[in-house]
Amino acid sequence: MKRHLNHTRRRALLPEHVAVNLVQPANGDHAPGFTLRLEIPESWHLTPDARVYVEPYVRSSSMRFDFGMLGMLAPPEETALDEIDTGLAMFRVKVVDESGALGLILASADSVRPRETNDGDSRRSILPLRHRDLGNQIWLVEFSSGEGPELVLNNRIPGLRERLLSEPLLQGMVFPAAFRQVLLTAFGEGQFSEEEWSADWRSFCEGLGLEAPAVDARMEPEELEDFVDAAVKAFCDHKRFGDLARELLEGGIHE
Repeated sequence: MKRHLNHTRRRALLPEHVAVNLVQPANGDHAPGFTLRLEIPESWHLTPDARVYVEPYVRSSSMRFDFGMLGMLAPPEETALDEIDTGLAMFRVKVVDESGALGLILASADSVRPRETNDGDSRRSILPLRHRDLGNQIWLVEFSSGEGPELVLNNRIPGLRERLLSEPLLQGMVFPAAFRQVLLTAFGEGQFSEEEWSADWRSFCEGLGLEAPAVDARMEPEELEDFVDAAVKAFCDHKRFGDLARELLEGGIHE
C-alpha cells in the first residue's frame, strides 16, 4: 500500500549531507549500480526509525530503493539501474517518518548528481561513461536535455571501458574529439549555452588556464573555432596524451 506523504517542514539535504556514487560494473554489458553517503546533522534531531529511500530517475522513468532506517542504514544488495531509460540518472533522496497514518518527509534532496567511482576514487565526472549497443560505432557523445553530455561506449566490444581508462593512445584518440564536440555544443551558435551543465565545462576550461568568453558574449564562427582549438590543445597538454603514448610505445619497442 502506497503511503501518502506530508511534505511540510522538511529539511533540505545539501551536498555536505548526501552524495551518490555510481559504481560501474567490470562487465560493461550490465547497468551501473550506486552507493549512498548520508550524514544527517545531530542538531536536526530526526528520529532514527525514519526510513531512507533513494529514487534514481531519467526523464519519466524511475526506480525506488529502500536503504533501511536512518539510525541503521541497510543498503540493498542490488542497486543496478536496469529499469530506467538510458541516460544520466539523477537521484532523489528522502528521509520519511512512517510512524503515523501519513508518511512525513523529514528531509529530502532532489536532482542529486551522481559521482563516478573508479578503482576507489570517487569524484564527479562532467563526462560520464555509459554503455549500450552502438552497432559498428565504437563511441559517441550523447546529450540529454538539462542533464549534460555523456560518452557512450559500445557494450559489444569486450573490455573497451577498461582499455580507454588505461591506455593513453586510445585516450588521445577519443577524449579530445569528444571534448571538442561538447565545447562546440556548450558554446553553440557563438554564445555560452544556458544549460546548467555548460557552467561545469566553462569552469573546466578556466581551470586549464583559458579565459572563457563572457556568458552574454557572442563569438563569430572563427573566434569560436579558435577558442575550441586552444581548449583542446590545453586539455591534451594537461593530460600529456602524446608524451605518454610515445613513452609506452617506445618502451614496448625496446623490450
